[in-house]
Order: sequence, then structure tokens, then C-alpha cells
Amino acid sequence: MKINPRILLSVLLILPLVCPSQAQNKKALTVTDIMKFRQLESPSISNDGQWVVLTARPDRGDPEVQVHSADGKKKYFIPGGEKPVLSNDGKWVAAVHAVAAEIQVNTKPANGEKKPEGGLILLNTLTGEQSVFENVQSFRFSNDSKWLLYHSVRADAEEEGTGKNTVRKSAGSTLNLVSMEDTSRIAFPVPCLCGVGQQR
Repeated sequence: MKINPRILLSVLLILPLVCPSQAQNKKALTVTDIMKFRQLESPSISNDGQWVVLTARPDRGDPEVQVHSADGKKKYFIPGGEKPVLSNDGKWVAAVHAVAAEIQVNTKPANGEKKPEGGLILLNTLTGEQSVFENVQSFRFSNDSKWLLYHSVRADAEEEGTGKNTVRKSAGSTLNLVSMEDTSRIAFPVPCLCGVGQQR
């Protein structure tokens, strides 16, 4: 059905006259209000259609992962989270735990030191419980949703030499396998084979 443009224009002109109080009470949009807007990223729907996840990212500040049940009865938030991933059974959400914007701006690593690493946040959609894993580079769920595999960087770097000749070597990394049934973890240390250090 086509709408006559003249009728539509008339309705738009009459509305402010019918509800003058509402039109007058509207607050003008300010730059501060605009800065509060958040961009929605990485939207995803679980395979069973019961959950929707997304990242809400402000123009400035830290992102947030939002998890919504399709029936609207449950809603979870993961502060500082981004790039959420749903397990195939919809029972878990894993998200990157981004380094806080304030830390990124104010932290200046010394020579030979790495910038702060992000982490991983695991959310149980049945209970809302969240678990945090630090220094995580990558992660993924198994196809049967029974396991979570994540790759973490070991922070205990080794140093060789003295003074200006000090060399800081990477301590390697760890492959971690987490059971989704009882959250038990199996760790597989991965030594650094590069043999290349960084001088201070």
C-alpha cells in the first residue's frame, strides 16, 4: 500500500501541535550524548537460536560484551570483553578480555618488555558465572562443546648477561585444555625455540 506524501507530511506537522509538551520537553542532543553512543560489533546467534551475543564499543573507553537470551528473560554483560564466541551447544561464551584503555595509554613498557597482554573471559549462560584467564593469545571451543583450548603466554621470562648486555628471553607459552564439564585443566608447556632474545 502506497502512502500519499502529502498525508504523511501533514501528520508530521500536526504531531507537535497535538503533543506540544512532549516536543518542548525533548532535550537537545549534545556532543557528550553522542560520545556515549556505542557501536555494535561481532553479532552472533547460537546454533539453537536461544542466545545472541555482540560487542558494544564506545568511541572512547572499554568495550563490553552483551549476551541476550532470545526470550528476553536473561541478559549478561562482560565488562572489558570483545569478539565473543559461542560454543556450539550455546552453554558457553568466550570473549577476549581487552587491556583497559587507561592502562594502554598510561603504561610504557621498559626496553625488552612486552606491552600488557589481554586475556580470556568464559561465561556460563546457564548460571551467569564468569571465569578469567590471563595472557591469552587465542582460543576456540571443540566442535562437541566439551573442551576449550586456549594458548597463553608465560610471563616468567628469563634473563641472561649483565648490564647493557642483558638479554631477555621469552619463557615460551602454554597450550591449555579446559573441560567444560568440571573446568579441570590440562596444560602443555611449549618452550621457546626461536633462540632470539631482546637487548635492553
